[in-house]
Amino acid sequence: MGSIVGVDITQGVGVTPFSIAKTPVDFVVSTSLKWLCGTSGAGVLQVAPDLLSACRPELRGWFSQPNPFSWDLDSFSYASDARRFDHGTPAILASVASLPGLEWVAKTGVDAIRSQNASMTERIIGCALDNGWVVRTPLDTDKRGGSVMLTLPQGVDPVKTVSTLRSDRLYCDARGATLRLSPGMVTTDDALGTLLERLQQLIGSRQRRAS
Repeated sequence: MGSIVGVDITQGVGVTPFSIAKTPVDFVVSTSLKWLCGTSGAGVLQVAPDLLSACRPELRGWFSQPNPFSWDLDSFSYASDARRFDHGTPAILASVASLPGLEWVAKTGVDAIRSQNASMTERIIGCALDNGWVVRTPLDTDKRGGSVMLTLPQGVDPVKTVSTLRSDRLYCDARGATLRLSPGMVTTDDALGTLLERLQQLIGSRQRRAS
């Protein structure tokens, strides 16, 4: 139908394999944060070559043109490559600071990162189902990213739950009543076991709440 299709892979890049060859969308966006272990301020944009040449970004700057040092504003033209999407001054510090994380992910391999993460998310989901917690994340490993979302029962304070876990050096966050758990490569089996024990204490089980 002539529609342009884009994909935001922020929640999965670095922990879930993704290939533009297998998923031929028009453009892909992401960030250097989360699973890529980078800092804020840097991002990723991939545009299909045939689409790139037709794009005329409304937001543009001195790096959007073939010669960044040209101040002839009356004869502006877009760079022929991806630089046409640049605007303002490049975020050099964010890019440099994100490089070690990107190199580590490339060296470790997404498959290895995925395997470790999948093992831990399965443990979290298994514990949740055993205790009757509401799991908002797909149960099928192939249909979810690296995080597990749990809906906290009524009466369980999300802010207090996150704060209590933080005091035990267990870090997660909540969006409303949704608790977000994202085990990474630095998460140990012992830490995960402690997390599940603490969650059972803080949330309880459906059977105990019913009684």
